[in-house]
Formats: sequence, structure tokens, C-alpha cells
Amino acid sequence: MTRRRALLVAAAAVATLVVLVLIGVEPVFALAWAVAVAVLGVVLALADHARTPPPQRLDVVRHRAGGRSDVVRIAASLDARRGPVGSAASSRLRRLVERVVRARGVDPNDDGAVEQLLGTAALAALRGSALTRADVRDAVARVERLQRAEPHPSDDAKERNA
Repeated sequence: MTRRRALLVAAAAVATLVVLVLIGVEPVFALAWAVAVAVLGVVLALADHARTPPPQRLDVVRHRAGGRSDVVRIAASLDARRGPVGSAASSRLRRLVERVVRARGVDPNDDGAVEQLLGTAALAALRGSALTRADVRDAVARVERLQRAEPHPSDDAKERNA
């Protein structure tokens, strides 16, 4: 029950009490009627609340491999003061590349296919090699290019349902 409804129920109960006392009803009976009005108000408010469907969450978006959030997470993992790429950024990039490769139906253990799909930097990230900033930039750029060039199969399903 919202605060507004609770205040309305309380106001109705108090108003009932005051009106009944003013017209000469015994205070005990007036109080009983005021409590009955309050209980009725609470029951009606709860029944209305149970009938109302929960609000739809509009911010829920299906996660796509190679989406903008992946790039933001990788960028946040980079340390601008150091030259080599840290383990956090490397592992995020490795997981991203693996998800993208699997989403495209390519075996992550097939070096040739991974290199052909995303390039040498992405293959190095997938294999856990030491990466430079240029490697990260190249791998992320290729993932984004692939994402723009070949829409994910779930995009087709969304367009058919729209």
C-alpha cells in the first residue's frame, strides 16, 4: 500500500470517528466503526494492489557478444599509466573473443578460423598471450566491425516479431 493510500484510509477512519461522535453515537461504537472503515480501506487497497500487474522493465536488454557494454568493460580494465595490458583487461577481452567466436559458429580451438574471423590480435587474446594496447584496439575494432557487418541471428528474430 502506498503512503498516499495509507493517509487516505487513516483520514477516512478519523473522519468517520469525528462525524459519528458529533452526531451523538457512543464513542466506543464510533471507534469501532472507524476501525471497520480503516480495515475496509486496507482490504480494498490490498485487493487493488494484487490486481495491478507489476510494471514492465524497459531497461532489460538481451546481452549480445561484442556489444557496447563489453567494450566499456574492457576499456575500464585498462590502466592508462602502464604500457602492457593488465590481466583484468586481457581476461575480459579473451572472454569477449570466445563469446563472439562461439556465437558465429566457429570452434575457439581452431586457430586458422579464429584468425580469419577476427585477426591475429584476437587470436593472441584468446590464447592468453601478452597483449599490447594496439592488440586490444585491433581486436575490439574487429569485433565491432564484425558486429556491424553480420547481424546476430537474434536480431533477425526481433525484426520478424516486430
